[in-house]
Amino acid sequence: MFEDSKPDFVTADHGDELLYVIGAPFLSDMELLSGDMTDEEEALSKNVMKYWANFARNGDPNGPGLAKWPKYDEDEYYLQINLEQKASKKLKHGRFEFWTKTLPEKIQQLSAGDHTEL
Repeated sequence: MFEDSKPDFVTADHGDELLYVIGAPFLSDMELLSGDMTDEEEALSKNVMKYWANFARNGDPNGPGLAKWPKYDEDEYYLQINLEQKASKKLKHGRFEFWTKTLPEKIQQLSAGDHTEL
């Protein structure tokens, strides 16, 4: 929908989901914002609205006909929301290795050694 309006390296911006949440493809006065949505994007909007409505209704986004949205816990499961939804685990986990493993190891090495000069 917004492919031509942002740089190639930007895949999703803050707030991009809102048109799907409010059902913009189905509102005639939102045509300017929603543009020419595909059938797949309309189906995505319906699913996102169902997840949000279920969560608002009973605190659980899951419901009939929807991919299961797992609870986020120490195992870091989450739901990838796209034209097709699927549960996944540990989003971008490898990118955090520097902060969670490499840096603490380097700090430990530095604090264990006796440095008399720089």
